[in-house]
Amino acid sequence: DAGVVEVPMLSIGGGFDHFPDSVLRAFEDLQSASAPAVRDSHRLLFGPWTHGAVGRAEQGALSYPNAEAVDEDTTLRFWDFHLRGLDNGWEDAPVASFYQPGDDTWVSSASWAGRERASSVYHLHPGGGLAREAPLPGSVPAEFTYDPADPTPALGGSRFDPFDPDVLTGPQDLAPVVETRSDVLVYSTPVLDKPLRLNGPVTAELYISSDRPDTDFCVRLTDVHPDGRSLIMTQGIRRARFRESESTETLMTPGQVYLVQVDLQELALTIQPGHQLRILVCSADYPHFDRNPNSGGALYQPGPLYPARNRVWQDPGHPSRLVLSVPAPGDVDYDGRISAADLTWLTAFMAENAPTLPAGGGGDMDGCGRVGPVDLVLLMRALVSLEFE
Repeated sequence: DAGVVEVPMLSIGGGFDHFPDSVLRAFEDLQSASAPAVRDSHRLLFGPWTHGAVGRAEQGALSYPNAEAVDEDTTLRFWDFHLRGLDNGWEDAPVASFYQPGDDTWVSSASWAGRERASSVYHLHPGGGLAREAPLPGSVPAEFTYDPADPTPALGGSRFDPFDPDVLTGPQDLAPVVETRSDVLVYSTPVLDKPLRLNGPVTAELYISSDRPDTDFCVRLTDVHPDGRSLIMTQGIRRARFRESESTETLMTPGQVYLVQVDLQELALTIQPGHQLRILVCSADYPHFDRNPNSGGALYQPGPLYPARNRVWQDPGHPSRLVLSVPAPGDVDYDGRISAADLTWLTAFMAENAPTLPAGGGGDMDGCGRVGPVDLVLLMRALVSLEFE
């Protein structure tokens, strides 16, 4: 209950920790519901860390040297200011600081939830394509058999199995172990020719059907490196009986098509040129998530296991898609809001550089792949529309 908090708090979390979204929501609650006298005194530090390796550079199969020991330094400054009364500049520290993997930089913001964002949609296509264009008429569904007696294994990500310390977490390569299975659908973009910067919620909207009254749909998002490694960055799962509400169970009619929304853990990530964005769709992520017996009966009770033949539909009438959060087009300095600072940044960039695209893609408001005079005009219009003062 954030309403009982009457002292400044420093919240530290990691994108591969147990429940990253809970940390972000808790900080939002602090900003809105804690005692008014301290609401502006809370701070958030959100790094690329797993639960047992906060502050370390090595995380799974990757290394983030710019994130090493940042938690210790930040914590000491917090205590020195509030407990020892030292004048160490803490009052001017960013309200929210989060790590942007891919760019491998820390980003400052006034909040996480309140950042200016836009949506970028990628449609699932037959044959494993992931593209901005909608699927063509006549596209057939993809299908696979999920057998709870041999569930798709968990590997990496932000969950863990506390009863098996050998289950790996963090950014792990799914290509050799998970993507080669027959119960996994793989969808990839073409190789990127410019950075794709993500920040915020990620949702997969899947049109599905099954020959069982209940089953699960799991989505894992990976960053595919030029060497072929497919490193998991976030994941989510939805039990079909809870597709309409998490508190009300509604079983499926076998063969009928339903829309299922799978919310992945929120993330910050820049997928660099030469890489690919990929998602895996399956019906288990075990043992990170409990397997579904596909029976439609009581959950979490011993009983028979039934294989399910599951389909993902991908045609104009059932456009399964991935919805990504990206920076708002006018937020060229990536501080989470559109302001005069963006106009200053873009003007200075244009004065110093030939028309090109800066790292991260900021400033390309018309989507042409470079920053030029048109972007400056569009940003000025955006500021006017916001009644900027």
